[in-house]
This record gives sequence, structure tokens and C-alpha cells, in this order.
Amino acid sequence: MPFVLAALVLAWAVMLLFGGLEFDRGLLLFFYAGDSPRLAMGARIATEAGSARALLAVTAIGLAILFVRRDLRGALLLAGITLTGRMLVTLQKGWIAHLRPEDQPHLVAAQSYAFPSGHAANATLVWLCLALLLPGSARARMLA
Repeated sequence: MPFVLAALVLAWAVMLLFGGLEFDRGLLLFFYAGDSPRLAMGARIATEAGSARALLAVTAIGLAILFVRRDLRGALLLAGITLTGRMLVTLQKGWIAHLRPEDQPHLVAAQSYAFPSGHAANATLVWLCLALLLPGSARARMLA
């Protein structure tokens, strides 16, 4: 577990230090999906999985399941992590203030700063919490 946390901290530090350099722009251009209809559709689907609408819906479903199971601790964890994570991402966006690149047209309209990615961070928080809190057995949690 300490190794995983150290790896996450290291990855976050690298993104903070090198995220706005030309290397970042090169990766953006390399992975840009707007010129390919199939890739663009996949990018839109992945983006929707991290949208506020989708995350609120799956969080509400997860909370309902946890309440039906009478798992108040799990419900509080899911709600607390989701809300706290969302606030921290918003605060970091304002602190870092990394503008979105304008080299290519955006596939999905975005109104906030580019980094950290709210879609990626919030989706990771919610989907990971659901994967860890909803499985009933320890074996199922290990698989999740």
C-alpha cells in the first residue's frame, strides 16, 4: 500500500511540474481523436462516464444500495469522498490555472481550466469508491 501511494504522489508531482511543457502539447496532438469519427465517439463516451450527470446518477444509485444494505459507514464514505474530491479538484484547478490548449477543436465543450482533469479525477474517485464499497465479499472487493 505505501508503494501505491508513493507512486500516485510521484505521478501527480510529474504532472504538476511538466504538464504545461511542449511534451504535453505533443501528447495532446498525438492522441487527438477529432479527426477520426470512431475515436471521437469513444472519447465522448469516456468523457460522459466522468460527467457530473453520470457521476451524480451512479453515486445516487450506490448510496441507495448502501442504505438498503444498512451500510451507513459505506454511504458516508461514498458521499464524503465524492464531495471532498470534487471540492479539492475545483480548488486545484483555480490554484494551478492551466489553460486549455486551443490547437485543436474541443470534442466536448469545457468551461474550466484544463488541469487537473475534473472528469478524470472525479470519475476515478466515484468509480473506485463504488468498486470498493459495493461488492459484498472480501474476495469480490479484491477483484474490484
